[in-house]
Amino acid sequence: MSESVIYLWAMQFLFAVTPWLVLAMGIAAVAIVFHKFDAIAEKRQKEPIDSGIKGLPRIALNQAVFNVMIFVLRNLTGIAIFLGASTTYMIVYMIRNRVELETEKLPDEFLASGVDWSTGFMVICGLIGITITITIAIETYYALRRRGKLLLQASDKPESAPLIARLYGLKTRAGIIIIVVACYPLLMLIMNLIWGFALLMPLPAGLLTIELPAGNILLLVMFGVLWVGVVYTMASPTITILLRQFLISLRQYEENRFVHVASKSIVALMLGLFGGLLTIAILYYIGEALFPTMF
Repeated sequence: MSESVIYLWAMQFLFAVTPWLVLAMGIAAVAIVFHKFDAIAEKRQKEPIDSGIKGLPRIALNQAVFNVMIFVLRNLTGIAIFLGASTTYMIVYMIRNRVELETEKLPDEFLASGVDWSTGFMVICGLIGITITITIAIETYYALRRRGKLLLQASDKPESAPLIARLYGLKTRAGIIIIVVACYPLLMLIMNLIWGFALLMPLPAGLLTIELPAGNILLLVMFGVLWVGVVYTMASPTITILLRQFLISLRQYEENRFVHVASKSIVALMLGLFGGLLTIAILYYIGEALFPTMF
């Protein structure tokens, strides 16, 4: 086994794991901020809404608070994605020349003796890696739940309890998001260990070239499920706060008569404006068809 093969594996290990680790740390920070925001949003959502004009300042404050939280979550998520993408670019820039150098050192005999891995073998490796990752994630989650419950019971004030207690002492979406997002660098780590094992250990050619029924579809489904998790962890905090904003806006509409009247007036005004513009456009086209010389 050439040393260049080991160097190349180490560099692709760095390339595969590091960006996901940076992204996971960023999204975990977003989840912690979201945990605090969600508590604020839930508290405001449960507060009574005054029916008269004296309730308007609180309604305006609630909307401003929700808009600020949504703005912060969106920008923090964008920063996390930017850092992950920037890390990818920096690693590629740093190892590009070294990859080319080590590739040129590979002996011709090594390149000629290589066996192309089939899609079926990659699917099997992926399923093994996903199974190990999910098992570790479940065990880690329940261990954190047990630890969080103990810390929460030992704390006099839940709001001053350690972060683990607040995230996992009770079932919180932020805690689940952190576990899910942590699975991705863990999966990359496990998959690269599997690839390294397959590369360093002489495996039977029949296993490396095994074909599974609908292997390409299985591979696409596997990647699709993985990306659903990525989208969930990135979008879930903002969507949750947006949903809470919608619910509190609905309560404000139903329980405050001024908001009720103002909403109906704005809708009527917008419909009237839209109808007027539509009528003008229709009349213009009718006039152009009937009196082309005048329009």
